[in-house]
Amino acid sequence: MFDPVDILSNQLDIYLLDRTDNKIKRYDNQLNYIQSFSLSGNDFVLPKFFTIDSRQNFYFYSFETNNIYKTRSLSGQFNMYLDLSRSGLNEDCIVDFKFDKNDNFILLFDCIRELYFFSRSGRLVRRFSIDINNPIRAINFNNSWLIINRDGIAQFIDKKPIRLILDEQRILDAISYKDSLYLLTESELIIFEIINSQ
Repeated sequence: MFDPVDILSNQLDIYLLDRTDNKIKRYDNQLNYIQSFSLSGNDFVLPKFFTIDSRQNFYFYSFETNNIYKTRSLSGQFNMYLDLSRSGLNEDCIVDFKFDKNDNFILLFDCIRELYFFSRSGRLVRRFSIDINNPIRAINFNNSWLIINRDGIAQFIDKKPIRLILDEQRILDAISYKDSLYLLTESELIIFEIINSQ
């Protein structure tokens, strides 16, 4: 059985989080299998999604325990990194979890429409209210964060929301690369150039 629940790319490798086998599977950019890391630690977890920092450590979130776990560089050995319940975060509606280039990270909550910004050490630095309903992605762009929902409404932190022209298509996923925003919809990939995020 194969149950991939999340995917990410880092440098020239692609990583799949397989919840059925509790493994991270690594592929090259041609989708040739390289290796797997079995997730093993003190807790049995069913990871929902994961991310990676600049030091090649994986972090994954488990709804069952409401914890974030951290692996040791490119291995499956993990330890509890952040207990969200002890931090006062008891909402079970995290929809995105990402690191920026300085290894600070965010958690995006759709049910309370907030973005939480944490330091590299796991200390809550700041939280931001979001003015759009049902956000799905937080995208790091020029030292800011762009929040987007499936309907194409986007908002930079501390700015007013804008509506992207999508011809009524719904967004499945979104990433940024250089000065562009890439939106995957049901039928096409739409690319927007972002002129100024300030």
